[in-house]
Amino acid sequence: MLAELTRETAKQASKIPMLSRMLDEIEAKAAHVPVAGLREFKHYSWKPLSSYVHGGIHAVHRHGRGFPMELALMQIRHSNGLLGLAGNLLLIIAGVPAEAGVMTGIYKEFADCLPPAEPPYPKKTEPAH
Repeated sequence: MLAELTRETAKQASKIPMLSRMLDEIEAKAAHVPVAGLREFKHYSWKPLSSYVHGGIHAVHRHGRGFPMELALMQIRHSNGLLGLAGNLLLIIAGVPAEAGVMTGIYKEFADCLPPAEPPYPKKTEPAH
């Protein structure tokens, strides 16, 4: 991914597995990694973010009609949640046991700034559009 952009490197990059497969492989090989949060982020954000990036209907709609405050706040909460997942992964890499409660304390203290602890959707639903 950090190589010079050439026809060959572009071809190699296009062979990278899709996100769902990557999450399945991470979960199978490293069960201690908090994959549930990544799956929740994908559930709510994957299609809308793709639409923004590729100039789809979400970008056009929000440009014309504005960005509702609640939607902006939820995006900030999800961004904070991703940072929390990154913190968890750093602790795992550093060998800090989960029992130390480092991230648990942070999650409790800043619960109002993070996505809901339990996803507000039933498991195995269609992704958000």
